[in-house]
Amino acid sequence: MRTAMGLGFAIVAVQVLACGSKGQAPAAAPACTGVVERAEGDEWVVEACHQATVQVGQETKITFTATGKPPWHINAERVDPAVPDSNPSKLKVVAAAGFAVATSELRAGAAVQLDERVLRFELALVPQAAGDQPVEFELKVPVCNAQAGTCVRRTATLRWTFDVAGGG
Repeated sequence: MRTAMGLGFAIVAVQVLACGSKGQAPAAAPACTGVVERAEGDEWVVEACHQATVQVGQETKITFTATGKPPWHINAERVDPAVPDSNPSKLKVVAAAGFAVATSELRAGAAVQLDERVLRFELALVPQAAGDQPVEFELKVPVCNAQAGTCVRRTATLRWTFDVAGGG
């Protein structure tokens, strides 16, 4: 059984960004068939979907989904239109010592979905040792409010412990 270490959420306004003028209701994320970790602030909601129990040596995928709360929406625009990956959205692996991870950071260009309704990342991990294995992730995404004419970047920190079976 998975042991909850806690779920932290920090909102940090780090910069004002240019944004579009369309506010749309959040899109429904695909149904999660595992465990959902959730964090939310006044402007947005972040959910991470993952399996409750994973097996040593077998890849597991985590889906991270951010949506804006009306009238807020995800800013899918590039900061510099000439630079393909200049949107400041990113997912960072902060702690995952018991796992092999192909990359410790995914930027906007690696998003499975990035539009005004949804920012979605998928991250694969391979457990390396059995037992309780804590993980921590940080998701940064700009959100905009067309009615107020403003954009801000928010940060969510998600933490939990995987129950890793096998290996012996």
